[in-house]
Amino acid sequence: MKNLYYLFIIIVVGLALSTTTLSDDFTIYNLVVLRVGDGSAALSSAATQTFIDEYTKAGTLVRSLPNPLNMTNSGTATSEGGLLRSVDGKHISWACYRAYVGTLSVAGTASSTVNRVAALMNYKTVIDTSTKLTDAYSTNNIRSAIYDGGDSIWLAGTGTNPGVRYAAKGATTSTQLSTSVTNIRTVGIYNGQLYCGSASGAFQGVSSVGTGLPTTSGQTITILPGFPTTSGPSPYGFVMNAAGNVIYVADDRTTASGGGIQKWTLSAGTWSLTYTLNSGLTAGCRALTVDWFGTYPIIYAIQASSPTTIVKVTDQGASSAFTVLATSPENTAFRGIAWTPTLSGAVPVQLASFVGNFISNNQAKLDWSTISEINNFGFYVQKYNGTD
Repeated sequence: MKNLYYLFIIIVVGLALSTTTLSDDFTIYNLVVLRVGDGSAALSSAATQTFIDEYTKAGTLVRSLPNPLNMTNSGTATSEGGLLRSVDGKHISWACYRAYVGTLSVAGTASSTVNRVAALMNYKTVIDTSTKLTDAYSTNNIRSAIYDGGDSIWLAGTGTNPGVRYAAKGATTSTQLSTSVTNIRTVGIYNGQLYCGSASGAFQGVSSVGTGLPTTSGQTITILPGFPTTSGPSPYGFVMNAAGNVIYVADDRTTASGGGIQKWTLSAGTWSLTYTLNSGLTAGCRALTVDWFGTYPIIYAIQASSPTTIVKVTDQGASSAFTVLATSPENTAFRGIAWTPTLSGAVPVQLASFVGNFISNNQAKLDWSTISEINNFGFYVQKYNGTD
């Protein structure tokens, strides 16, 4: 069995190095964007069809995957449509409504009649909408959902029964984890800890939710030390590095007011705003994903311009300039952005060296070293050096 295990590692690493697809579906290390609208009419607050658009990192559209017509979002609710890659790397997730296209003022409906859905799409582009909540975010926006790849989902939104909520995959009811702050814009899981983002009251940025990955009520939401506690910022999506000492936050204010991508760094237990990246932008940003691998982080974001755009910046300092990779078609808008899900959850890693040879029918030798033991998304790379 061990020689098969080693052979599997060789195959996975080989695929990663050539950046070919791990299946006939999503291409490894591409970008996926949630888009609202099919372009046929101006966007409105009615239930609107959404699409998962796959792009290369250069901004070339690979394809558009239409979501079911009863799996919709508000066309004009800019806080909706956060797109997140699951903890296991095999899925993307977002939050939507179980309402057909055209349902008027869809965010204002009762969740008992228009269920709030945690939508999952796996690496084979198969959609799972089994988590249809009857008790969450009634008469207001459901905004994002993060999936652990197993049985658990955490959600963000506002309205009746708001806040950060937990639901078992496939459930129809959920649990509100905390009442500390209830108007939540997004959720995320980094290094085994649940976080949320908000711009409400004394919670003007990224906060931790309980300890680890809580599933019960009575949790405390705690703003990370150093993040603002008075109104002013307008934070949306956020990404933390695997070392847990850098956070990038999308802020959708005008660039003159500080909108763009904020870089926060941790020192001696306190987070500090290092600078805000917005050179080359005409508006702030609402969603982002980060390529942490390499000398400088590369940020891909959704600019809250009109029309919306996919933008890219390599963070080499405060003056680093954005470039526009793609623009949303007329009568559509980009909402969330994430990396494509993959079969193994693995992504390309930069190798300093790699040797893999069979010694005999039941022995193999693998020897490699990486520039970094952590890949772009914070997953540790398994490796074996020696023979067996």
